[in-house]
Amino acid sequence: MLELKQNGDIKVTVTINNKKKVFLQDKVPIKKALAYTSGEAALFEKAFKEGRTGATESELLDYRLQFLADLFEDDQITKEILLDELDTLEIPKLFEIINYRVLGNEKKEEEISTNDPKE
Repeated sequence: MLELKQNGDIKVTVTINNKKKVFLQDKVPIKKALAYTSGEAALFEKAFKEGRTGATESELLDYRLQFLADLFEDDQITKEILLDELDTLEIPKLFEIINYRVLGNEKKEEEISTNDPKE
């Protein structure tokens, strides 16, 4: 399970050796944001050199999962553990963590739908 908590902590709950284990990361140094953008740019540069228009979704997902694993100081969190333990429905949460917590982008207020047929 992957979660970005209200206070900014990143929480990952996984099963290791048949036991649930919770990992929290409360700090993301600025150098991690720089490393993320450099790494993602390198993926696109490689793709362009290969004649492609950009990195594939699987390349980006693989990179992002490795990046998330590397955010945690505990060596028990690995890309392989995340690949096995996270559900596909949590992929948007991964992007949310990177976009809002790592890169520091602000969330826009979501428009509230009134379901009023006149609108």
